[in-house]
Amino acid sequence: MHLSTLQTDWAPLLDRWAAWVGSLTDEGIAANIAYKDIKGNAYETPAWQIVLHVVNHGTHHRGQASGFLRALGYKPQPLDLIGYYREKATAASA
Repeated sequence: MHLSTLQTDWAPLLDRWAAWVGSLTDEGIAANIAYKDIKGNAYETPAWQIVLHVVNHGTHHRGQASGFLRALGYKPQPLDLIGYYREKATAASA
């Protein structure tokens, strides 16, 4: 994936996620979603568990990217969510 692809595709994908989340009901978030993994194994999982998986999986990859950058001698930006919220609050109050 190239940076230009990410810059082009990220905003529409985020909009689709926001629209999906905005349309959820209690029944919808509890409903099973049928899918297959990359090996073709079929599963059904409640939507809320898939959402938590996506967040957790992203955290895993952020940690990997941070480790790779450190191994190359770079200092990555802080990854803690609370740090992001603190920075955002500071910027809003300025």
